[in-house]
Amino acid sequence: MDSQPHFFFCRYCRSIETKAPIVCCGDKMVEFRWDDSLEIGNQIVDAQHKELVDMFANLITDFYSEKPTYELEQALNFLDAYTVNHFNTEEQLTQSLQFKEFEKHKGMHETLKKTVAELIGKFQREGPSGSLAMELNTKIGDWLLVHIRREDAKIKPYLK
Repeated sequence: MDSQPHFFFCRYCRSIETKAPIVCCGDKMVEFRWDDSLEIGNQIVDAQHKELVDMFANLITDFYSEKPTYELEQALNFLDAYTVNHFNTEEQLTQSLQFKEFEKHKGMHETLKKTVAELIGKFQREGPSGSLAMELNTKIGDWLLVHIRREDAKIKPYLK
């Protein structure tokens, strides 16, 4: 039996719920957990994506367990290192595959790196808080699943 809690987020207002089925803003909410539909077909990239999704699932779990600051510093440090390492790996892969949307894809990565840097700056100025944990969940969590499902999925045909 699966003991991992299930979380769902709204693509529009970015609210997070713990019960299913959930409809928000006129659309079905997206479950925030790793599943095979997120795989692109590269073991290294898929393992990195799974690690990030699992980290966010844990962050959300802690947030809803009334531990709103989680290990916020740990999560931000992980994200800082992850965005450098993972994006380098993914960008090297896409270049080697001559992925036609490489520049656009890299631009999306740069935007997320800036968002992570802004969140780290906010943490350094204001310290940990439930509102910062929620901001991290909404800004990064939403981007993450949408990016993997829509943008990284475009790499899959190049791997065959």
